[in-house]
Amino acid sequence: MQLQTLLDQFDADQDTVLNAREAGRLLRYVAGGHLSGRQLDFGLARLMAEADLDKDGLLSYNVSDYT
Repeated sequence: MQLQTLLDQFDADQDTVLNAREAGRLLRYVAGGHLSGRQLDFGLARLMAEADLDKDGLLSYNVSDYT
């Protein structure tokens, strides 16, 4: 699956950013059911802390920047 397709699948409002709820759904999908609730919460907190570069609570993405 292409990255853009994957991100679009979880970006419910198609605004090219993932809020915490959308990012959580993506994380659950990627983990494939192998993480507990606490592990998912921890993983989401880490993901947001590391990938939210402007600290606005959203994960911004523009796949064309990486292709």
